[in-house]
Amino acid sequence: MRYVLLSFLVYISYFLYSSDIDNYFINYNKSDGLVHKTVNCMMQDRDGFLWIGTSNGISRFDGYSFRNFKHDRKNPLSLNGISVLGMVEGKDGRLWLSTNVGIEYFDKNTETFQLSSIPEIKDNKFDRNIYIDERGLIWINNSNTNIIAFDPKTQKIQYHITNIPGITISSVYQYIVQNDTLWIACKDGIVAYNFRKQSLRFIDKESSLSYCFSIHKIDNSRIVMSFMNDGVYVLNTAKKEGYWVDKKTIEKKIGIKTIIYDATIGYDNSLWIGVSSGTINLKNNIFEYYNNYSQDKYFDGDLVWNIYRDFDNN
Repeated sequence: MRYVLLSFLVYISYFLYSSDIDNYFINYNKSDGLVHKTVNCMMQDRDGFLWIGTSNGISRFDGYSFRNFKHDRKNPLSLNGISVLGMVEGKDGRLWLSTNVGIEYFDKNTETFQLSSIPEIKDNKFDRNIYIDERGLIWINNSNTNIIAFDPKTQKIQYHITNIPGITISSVYQYIVQNDTLWIACKDGIVAYNFRKQSLRFIDKESSLSYCFSIHKIDNSRIVMSFMNDGVYVLNTAKKEGYWVDKKTIEKKIGIKTIIYDATIGYDNSLWIGVSSGTINLKNNIFEYYNNYSQDKYFDGDLVWNIYRDFDNN
């Protein structure tokens, strides 16, 4: 059985694929143990646990129950921030978190949290912008620091990119790092930037793209980017080309105005899109629309904030 995880502003839902039974959703909310109703991010670690970053701490889910970690002002080794906006797992197993007070890490062996000691990023907030590359470097960016990559073992900066010829660096929304290339979603379009050679190539040039809410690496050659008011862009990094599923087409198919939040690709190569009125599954140009207003009542909430593809689908 395979599944895609959907997060809403009020709960988490599992969408399960099965050859034996109809597709269905399983919903989890705060009454089931989830630490907070607003889910900002999700990731699965190497041990198989699902980590859920919320507006009031982190939940660890083992498939059956939740274990929660929150800020405790009486405990200096507890979560320093309150809201967890982004998460990645380092090669040493530590979880690196972007929180409302900055960058910190969680040691799963000691179950303690520690703020980063890097002077250049101290007192800076990075929202959802935290990534990890194949070498294990942690990448972060905001308008103050621009783009920084640091070694989590030494907490020393390896790259600090303050200028990208061809685009305004402040227009960078999100990116994925592969080898020496940043695959960038920015206001001016979709860009490939080799930071060693300092060479830039436009994959898809646009006049003024809206905010890129999410970006996901699906495999070694595919990246999915979701733009709130433009649609979803599926990039083939090997061919250096891609295609749009534009917002107008989505709205026409579902019959309602909406906002695009997240998107990913399932194990069957179908495209899942989270919108402000539910979620959409697109395969072979066929749109399936799931929301809480339909007769089947797939789930209790409506706005799909995050979609995460589980390891079992790889």
